[in-house]
Amino acid sequence: MATVLKLGGELLDDGAAVRAAAQAIVRLAATTPLVVVHGGGRAIDAELRARGESPRFADGLRITDEAALDTVVSVLAGRTNTTLVAAIGAAGGRAVGLTGADGRIGLSRRAAPLRTVAGELADLGLVGEPIATDASLLADLVRNGYIPVVASIGVGADGVLEIRSRQGASCEVVIWNPDGSTAGMSGNGTRIAAAWLLTLTGEQRAEIRVGNRTVSALRRDDGLIEQSVGAVRVGPPEPLVAAGETVEVVPVDVGNPHAVVPSASPTRELLLRLGPLLERHDRFPGGTNVQLARRDGPHDVTALVWERGAGETSASGSSAVAVAAVAASLGWCESPVTVHVPGGELVVSLAGGEATLVGPAEEICTGETSF
Repeated sequence: MATVLKLGGELLDDGAAVRAAAQAIVRLAATTPLVVVHGGGRAIDAELRARGESPRFADGLRITDEAALDTVVSVLAGRTNTTLVAAIGAAGGRAVGLTGADGRIGLSRRAAPLRTVAGELADLGLVGEPIATDASLLADLVRNGYIPVVASIGVGADGVLEIRSRQGASCEVVIWNPDGSTAGMSGNGTRIAAAWLLTLTGEQRAEIRVGNRTVSALRRDDGLIEQSVGAVRVGPPEPLVAAGETVEVVPVDVGNPHAVVPSASPTRELLLRLGPLLERHDRFPGGTNVQLARRDGPHDVTALVWERGAGETSASGSSAVAVAAVAASLGWCESPVTVHVPGGELVVSLAGGEATLVGPAEEICTGETSF
């Protein structure tokens, strides 16, 4: 059992305080296994201002958008972490600088909007809330006499892919949601599995089996993964009553269920309100994925996604297919359809009742864990 010591950014902004803290850390680590976690709020504010940006807060909590994220990461994982590690070393300790993304120390998901004291909903952006921790790397370091110094940056994920079997460039996967349930289909999950398998085997084509569906995939010359997702069935629009409100949804089957809500103004606040209500609606006994969709042009739609068993997610491949199919059925768009989601863009082509999905799959970190 290790002691976790959290150092705030205000202390780390003072050189003398950092040196004093480092000396105290070394003394404490001599008596008990110790892990140090730190912030760096003042340094982040100073760097944002130096870059011509203004720090933003809601009831004292930082709002971190895409533009601010680079600054937050560079300050916390760079200068602040290195300064503290160096100070501990100068005080005679053996410190190792890390972030929560290293070794899957901190797995997080996007935090829900904050209800401010004024009664308004504030979107904190890319601020996360922890959902899982893997302390094996920290335990190894502590056991070998090191002091882990962890910057408060985590890595996000909304599921786990379990490779059940593999033969050549073909494999069977089970897709686990954060709530412990399994997904019948995941366009992003199969694309990630395909990218992993293609890299592992050196082949250009792969087959991924999930549930009752087999997805064929290839790596294109531009590095994107193209998948033949299979059959897509779109039902007629249906009015559903959720918490006293009538909502029009379009049911879609992409190997897993979807409820697409056409919306002229899809907002995160609306998604967080309707998502959980429709996910567990009686119309969908096994639950459903939910999307808010807006037409942007003859080949473009914007969508926000609430995944069954996972909640709000920044991107979903099967959701993109469902939204594109609905856009085509409503006469909004013609194939191919680019679906814009907070996490990026996915391109869906539709022909003969089947869909092809194109998108990226990039490795962001590696790690090991035990069960």
